[in-house]
Amino acid sequence: MQNPAQGAGGGAAGGAKELGKQFLYGIIADMIGKGVGAIVAPGGPTVPSEPMQTTGSRYNITPEQVRETQRYVNEENFRRSVLNRAGANLPYLDADEILRQTVETNQILMEQAGARERALEQVRQQGAVQSALAQSMGQAVGTGLTSLGGVNQQFISSLYGRPPVDPLEAELGRAF
Repeated sequence: MQNPAQGAGGGAAGGAKELGKQFLYGIIADMIGKGVGAIVAPGGPTVPSEPMQTTGSRYNITPEQVRETQRYVNEENFRRSVLNRAGANLPYLDADEILRQTVETNQILMEQAGARERALEQVRQQGAVQSALAQSMGQAVGTGLTSLGGVNQQFISSLYGRPPVDPLEAELGRAF
């Protein structure tokens, strides 16, 4: 029967070994977090990477971004190899796969942006057509009302106005 004081590790030595292993993982992770280059060789070539800056076109990957991605993947794979030697089981990154996924994502975003632009242009064109129709209908109604007003004015003046005077009738009227 196992002594409860020994724990699941098979004794005090097993528990101490497990505790030492966790302590080692903590130290290694801390070293990597602070930057292996800063601890191993201050001012050396390996310094913690900075996040990628977006430069260039909105949906295209620039050569600088490709180099930055490859540099980041190399640094991260180095950190993972150090942890894997200490017993961790971390998968390595693939720069080509990351770039391929970025290109695929950018293509999808570009297609969606193009569809939005086409839809907006269609709405703009429909608005322009509706505006032109409303304007031409307004002009037609205005022209119709203007000409109707002129016809009404002629009708009223012919009813209530003096009839046109024929010079012959005027002479006959004076004679009598």
